[in-house]
Amino acid sequence: MGINSIEVKKGSEMEDRTRKKVLVLNSDYTPFSVTTSRRGLKLVMMDRAESLKLDQNVFIRTVRKSFNLPVIIRLKRYIPFHFKTTKLNRKNIFRRDGFKCAYCGSKKQLSLDHIKPKSKGGRDTWTNLVTCCFVCNNKKGSKTLNESNLILNVAPKKPSLLFFIKNHNKMLYEHWVSYMSGEA
Repeated sequence: MGINSIEVKKGSEMEDRTRKKVLVLNSDYTPFSVTTSRRGLKLVMMDRAESLKLDQNVFIRTVRKSFNLPVIIRLKRYIPFHFKTTKLNRKNIFRRDGFKCAYCGSKKQLSLDHIKPKSKGGRDTWTNLVTCCFVCNNKKGSKTLNESNLILNVAPKKPSLLFFIKNHNKMLYEHWVSYMSGEA
């Protein structure tokens, strides 16, 4: 009986177990993504990945077997990473900036601001868009930073996929830390 044939009822304890997170490493041990325990166990059972670390306290029972759920798995075949780019969108810019204004640090009434205004040739890029509160956005308007006397607290840059795995996972297991030594 495989993981596909396990029935999981909504709201059940089993559903909670299979929603735990698993760090997926590429075959060269670099972080690739984060998935659910159910998907991680499925990849292991299909022999597409190997378990590097199991959760000794959480398991799934089938009619014939018991399986400890994986915490870290490694893909057996290398998947090129070039297609794994971080999308430029409002949500990801807010995440990158920690859901606070890049000028004053406020966490209220947030929107996006073009550092170099669109009216002056500014584009939608990771280095030109920042999270901005309503007050600072009105103060800046369509002016440049020098014209508006505003100062950026941090220089905006394109975040890596590893940055999002490290900083925006609700549950980052202590077991994952040793695999997270890459650039963020």
